[in-house]
Parts: sequence; C-alpha cells; structure tokens
Amino acid sequence: MSAGHVRRATIRLTAAIGAVVLGVLPQVGAASAASPTSTAAAQAAIETPTAVQQASVAPGALTSKAVESFVRAGYRDFLRRSPSSTELRFWGPRIQSGMTSRADFTIELARSPEWLSVVITRFYWDTLHRAPDTAGLQFWIAQARAGMPIAEIAARFYASDEYFRTVGHSDVATWIRALYRALLFRTGEPAGVASWVQLIAQGTPRHVAALGFYQSTETIQVRIQSLYRLLLGRSADATGLANWPAVVRAQGDLVLAASIAGSDEYLARAQSRYPDNGSPAPWVEVVGTGTAASCTSAALAAAVRDGGVVEFDCGSGPVTITLTSTLYTCNTTTCQHLWQGATPVDYLVLDGGGTVTLSGGGTRGIYYANTCEADFGWLSSRCDLESRPRIVFRNLTFANGNAQSAPAGRDDVGGGGAIAMRGGTLVVEDCVFTGNRTVTADSDRGGGAVRVTGMTATATITRSTFTGNQGANGGAVSSLHASLVISDSVFTGNRATGSGASSGQGGNGGAVYFDGTGETVRVTRTSITGNVAPEGGSGIFYVSNSRTGQLTIEGSTITGNTGESFWTSPYHDIFYLGRTARPVVTSSTID
Repeated sequence: MSAGHVRRATIRLTAAIGAVVLGVLPQVGAASAASPTSTAAAQAAIETPTAVQQASVAPGALTSKAVESFVRAGYRDFLRRSPSSTELRFWGPRIQSGMTSRADFTIELARSPEWLSVVITRFYWDTLHRAPDTAGLQFWIAQARAGMPIAEIAARFYASDEYFRTVGHSDVATWIRALYRALLFRTGEPAGVASWVQLIAQGTPRHVAALGFYQSTETIQVRIQSLYRLLLGRSADATGLANWPAVVRAQGDLVLAASIAGSDEYLARAQSRYPDNGSPAPWVEVVGTGTAASCTSAALAAAVRDGGVVEFDCGSGPVTITLTSTLYTCNTTTCQHLWQGATPVDYLVLDGGGTVTLSGGGTRGIYYANTCEADFGWLSSRCDLESRPRIVFRNLTFANGNAQSAPAGRDDVGGGGAIAMRGGTLVVEDCVFTGNRTVTADSDRGGGAVRVTGMTATATITRSTFTGNQGANGGAVSSLHASLVISDSVFTGNRATGSGASSGQGGNGGAVYFDGTGETVRVTRTSITGNVAPEGGSGIFYVSNSRTGQLTIEGSTITGNTGESFWTSPYHDIFYLGRTARPVVTSSTID
C-alpha cells in the first residue's frame, strides 16, 4: 500500500472513534440489513485478550490526579463523553489501588453496551447509510457481549445479502472488487479477483472471504496506525507495525487497544490533556489542611480506619508524623462482621507523596491489619483465606517503628516494626524503611520492618529501600505462609538479632526471612548487601517445609552479607530448602 493510501485511510478511520478503538474500519460497517436469524449461527471465539501489555508505572506516576486524568481520557476516547462523578468515584480508586489494571479498565469500556451501541450504529451508517433497526442493534450488541470478535461481526455483515446486493448487484466479482476498495484501499488485480471468485464458486462462504480481507496485514496495519494516532497522538513505530498484526489476528483488536491505552505513554498524554486543576480527586480523603501541624496522628488514624484513598496536605516541606497509637484498617467500614450488615473494605491506599514520614517514635508499631481480628469484622467464616482488604503504601518513609509487643488490644502476628499484616493483600511501592525493629529473640517471629503472615494473595514490595532494621528473624522482612515478590529494591545494614536458629531463638535471614509450605518468593533486580545474620541466610533465608515452594532470584546482587553459620552451597549469603536443590538463579551475582 502506498503512503498516500495509508494517509487517506487513516483520515477516514479517525472520523469514527468508536469503530477505530475496537479495530473496526468505519467503511466496513459490520451491521447489515440482514435479519438476525440469518447470522445467528455465526461461530464466535470469545474475544478475551491474554497478551495485554501491563505497564510498569514509573515512580510516583500513579497519583490520584494522574488516575483521574487517565479515566477522563478513557471515557472521552472510548465512549466519546466525560465520566460522571459516580463513574470517577468507582473507577478511580480501583485503578489507583491496583484492584483494576489500566488495561482492564479499557477492556471494560470497550465491552460496555454503551460503547458497542456506538460502534454498531456506526457500522449501519457507514455501510448501509441508515440507522439500525432496534432488533438488529440489540442482536449485534448481544453477539458482541457474548464474545463474538468484532472482526467476525464485520465479516458477517460484509457477507450479508443486503450489502452484497448494494455493492455487488448480486455479482460475486463486483462484490470482491468492492471489498478490495473498502478494506485494502486499492483496486483488485484481475488474478486476485478471479481467485476469490473461484473460491466462492467452490463453496467458500462469503463471510470467510470478507474475514480474509479484513484480517489482512495491510488492513490491520491501517487500524494500528489509527489507534496509535488516536490514543498516543503519533504514528506507530516500525516494531509495532510488524508485531501487532499477528496478535490482532490471534486475539482480536481489543488486545491492541487495551495495551496502548494501558501504557505509561497514554497515561502521560492523558495528564497533558486533562491537567491537574489543583483540587483533590473526588475519591480522595486528605489528611491536613496545608500545614505540618494539621497532619496529626489522630487525623491520620481516622482516615485509614475504614479504607479508601488517603493523601496528605501538610505544607510544602517534609513532615514527620509521630504516632500516638498504631494505625489500623478494619475489614469492614463499621468494624462489624459482614453478616451484621457491614460493608467490606476493599482497599486502603496511603500515598505520602514522597514528603511524609510515619514514625513509631521507637515505642510502637506503625501499621497493623488482620483479616482474623475479631474487632475488625470478619468478611467470611474463613477469615484466614481473605485477600481483602488490599493495603497499598506509596511514597512514604517508615521510621523507628517498634513491634516488640503486639499493638494494645490486638492479636500478635509475630513482628513487623513498621507493617504487621495477617491476611489481606500488601503492596509497598517507593517507600523507605529505616530504624524499625521487633522482638530480638524468637524461633520464628521477626521482620524488623515488615511482617506478613497467612496471605493467600502475593505480597509485593517494589522500588523500596530498607536500612538499619532489625528483628529476631528477617532483619527487614519476615514472611510466614505468604508468597512474596520483591523487585527493584535495596536492602542494606539490616540485622537478624536472634541466635540458635529455628530450634533456638532465631537469627535467620539478615534481610529477608521466609518460612512456609508451597508459597514462593521472587527477588528481581534487587540489591541485598551488608546485612547480618548469625545463623542461616545472611542475605535471604527460605524454607519450604513441604519442599514444594520455590525461591527465584533474577538480575539481583546479593553480596557482602555476613555472620552466617550455615548456608546452601555455593551461596554463603543464602540458606534454602525448597522444591529444587538450589534456588533458581538467573543473571545475578551472589556470594
């Protein structure tokens, strides 16, 4: 296809936003005048993307205002309108907390009856130059909702009797030439036209022929270019043009739209289109009124108790909030059991904006959550299996927390000078942990900074720094029966303070300690240096008692950790018992 053809095609494509986003060319209107019964037997594969590219947001990028801009841009691009206040309050915190990915949000918009109505109505006008009849519109919406790929719908309507009569006058060759013009933007060469006519004469269904045109590389690349220009404001790069057609053919256009709209580039562009207006996002609760003095321990405790998204307005400079009691989040908004009429707390997002330090003052733990704490409300009869609430900490410093005893009146989860959690889901991003501690001697308890236990969902720690934390086991982090992913983080100067190992009073895991059964620990692009443990695992201690769990280390440096009295050869900085004889190690440097 010539550059001129591409330019003209793209101009026509962007005229119908709805069709573009779902990968349907405005000219190829999928809706036909054929009665619904004539297409009811269409074979449909559910268009469920599995290769959507999940973006890794840069530090500090996923603020509430960035998310608000993203939601506004998504509604404008996919539904051609602004979101309502209710819609903003629904989607915003779910995206900010990670309950819903940006790509999944895009998919939800693109599958909504509202959007499908826009797309299918556009098909009628662009192809048959009339409004859809009610029965036909509802039929095709139902087909799409049931999983029929948009490409298949387009092909069915190109093959309909009405479209065939309109453009082909019941002559197959004329119809084929019309497909060349509509879908390949060029005149069909005689040999190509003759080949298609022969296939039809031999029994190939018209919709199969139309689908072949629609899913050609030429046509898909035009759709790719149009999506890039609509969503990113630029032309597609050569790599995208080369790689996306195979994915689109295999999984549908939705995977392409979702991946582009879920990218960091789209997020950044959304913020330029919908800049910060200076007011909080509508779902955010703000601690403080613009001064450091207004950011009190009591105000923070009240804000985090029943979940939601909490941010700070403490003035322009750094601020330290020294807690007068350990923070906690209930499992329901009233701290009553779910069957007592309470509403579950789905998430807490606490974002310090990089300027807030939470201090335990050396006398108490900083944060506590427990799905089995009776006074917090139970979500089900199996509190130990709950993955709610999802607790997200971003852009905060946790300093001088002390969990040498459990918070007053609360169960003991076994440590966690800064964060102590049983059940639920923990997400830590772009945080600093310094000078936190827990019990000095115990066979299992520990986690100078973080202790997680009994989690069915994987706890994640990303782009965070741990220095000078200490506890009986796991100077920085202790996990018991909770899978853990640590990425792009730094551990240095942390210490396991116990002795005698598991049969004594601990001393395992200078930086990271794990004990459990089939749970996994993954350490990626992380530096663990200068930590100390007098027993096993001066860097990492991992034991799967059932020998079914696995420790995986990727692209990391684990060196210069000292004090260990036993280890897993050839790694002095690691002690490991798991599914394999040694941990799985790739592209890493380990002493």
